[in-house]
Amino acid sequence: MNVNIRCRPAYALAYISLSYGEKVYVERSSMATMSGGMDLRTGFGGEGVARALKRRYLGGETLLFNECVAEIEGAWIAVAPRYPGDVDVVEVSAEHEWLIEAGSLMAYSEGINSDVRFSGLRTMVMHEGITLIEVAGQGQALISSYGGIEEITLGPSEQLIVDTGHIVAFSKTLQFDVGPLGSFRTAVLSGEGLVAMFTGPGRILIQTRAEEPFRQWLFPDQFQNTGH
Repeated sequence: MNVNIRCRPAYALAYISLSYGEKVYVERSSMATMSGGMDLRTGFGGEGVARALKRRYLGGETLLFNECVAEIEGAWIAVAPRYPGDVDVVEVSAEHEWLIEAGSLMAYSEGINSDVRFSGLRTMVMHEGITLIEVAGQGQALISSYGGIEEITLGPSEQLIVDTGHIVAFSKTLQFDVGPLGSFRTAVLSGEGLVAMFTGPGRILIQTRAEEPFRQWLFPDQFQNTGH
């Protein structure tokens, strides 16, 4: 699988080229265009029904993925994020497993499996994202963002604090804890919500914009009625 990302960082479009017989799984709403010679079917992303249902109802991911198989050499499909933003590719292996913010997994090659990981009760109380998608196996995964993607690498014992609304993905080797910045009361009143404290070694991909303020701007009455 070869990925060529264009029009980045604000309006990225990722072209995924496949060898003959090669397969890629793509989020149903992500496809923008594709070449001839690509067979497209809808399924559970190469995984069983039970895991797909878990990913959908606990992780907020799509239940069904398009299974794209190249019937000719060099067939391609172009995918785009749901928000104006960027796309990046992460290499997945036994030594490099990733945790991806729910909603950011856009496509992945055959040989990768995904599961849902709960990130803590406090994230539920603060109305933040409560789950992460864990990807393992061998291959490549495409992740999307709202805004540009910035990568930060931490050495052993190095620490980094990130607002949870800006997290896209991070290495499974990182230790992390989620909680309010300062006291719980301060976090609620200030509107800053939760932050994640990461401890290296590992890599973190953050997005330059957060989705929650964007949704509040689009639907102010809805958030006023719910107390946000």
